[in-house]
Amino acid sequence: TLGLDVLDSFVVGDSLSDIQMGQAAGCLTALVGSQDISQDLKPHPGPDYVADNLYAAVRWILGSGGDQRKS
Repeated sequence: TLGLDVLDSFVVGDSLSDIQMGQAAGCLTALVGSQDISQDLKPHPGPDYVADNLYAAVRWILGSGGDQRKS
C-alpha cells in the first residue's frame, strides 16, 4: 500500500470519471474547468468543489474548503 489517508486526500479532475473515482475512493473532489457535467452526475452527488482553473482548486485545498467534508 501507499500509506495514503483518503480522508486527508483530494482528487482534482476535469471529467465525470475523475470525480466518480475520487468519490469511490473516499476523497474530497474538485472539478476543474467550465464544462457542465451536472446532467451526467445525476443521480450521483456532485464534486465537493468546482473551480475555474487548477490554481483555484489548489487554493481551495490549501484553504478552509479542504477541511469541510460533505455529510
